[in-house]
Amino acid sequence: MAPMTAPEPGSTPTPIWNVATPRARSGRALDRERITTTAIGLADAEGLEAVTMRRLAAELGSSPMSLYRHVPGGKVDLTDLMHDALMGEHDLAGIPSGDVAADLGRLGTERRTAAHRHPWSIQPTARPMLGPYGIRRLDTALSIFDERVTPERRGWAIGLLDAYVSGAVGQELAQHNEELRSGLSAEDWQHAVAPYMTQMLATGDYPHLADYTASAPAIDLDQQFADGLGAVIAGILAAIDS
Repeated sequence: MAPMTAPEPGSTPTPIWNVATPRARSGRALDRERITTTAIGLADAEGLEAVTMRRLAAELGSSPMSLYRHVPGGKVDLTDLMHDALMGEHDLAGIPSGDVAADLGRLGTERRTAAHRHPWSIQPTARPMLGPYGIRRLDTALSIFDERVTPERRGWAIGLLDAYVSGAVGQELAQHNEELRSGLSAEDWQHAVAPYMTQMLATGDYPHLADYTASAPAIDLDQQFADGLGAVIAGILAAIDS
């Protein structure tokens, strides 16, 4: 049977974690953990677009058909495995601590730290993480709140926190990912657009942007993230207490 890269229309997809692991064959062992680890390394170095089944097979010294035995859904399954493996890097020890604000802060900073190690991973996913690490992280996050907070409200709070982290870190890593895509460094891009921006600001039509450009201090990304995270957490706590 030919390997599938996506479920057939109208079919019910099966999460990769619920697909039986194939029996080992002779030769160098090939398993999902090794496949996933190699794919993550390739994505870290060259971006998620570089991870194709053919390229990954070459990196593993295998064949694409052999990979499909382990990840029958192709890159769809592979990306799920990769994202879930990264969830396993989050340090959740000690959560819940009884300090809701501190625990929410931990969740946010752990996700940011993992994303900076793996810049491709901050791209939003269309489906919730159903792998074992993703489920553990979500269950731990929901446990932060006491019984006075409804399950619906808990889910809203975690979703809002994650949305902030995804947006903020996505901006932080935009330049890195753009360099992978275009090959232009930040300095190259700034040099290319400088004449255009100078011309636009000289029209006087954008006085607020001109003031900002002239006076904006150097951005401390760590402090900017921490300030934004604190504001989001304060808003969550105020909404829950209201």
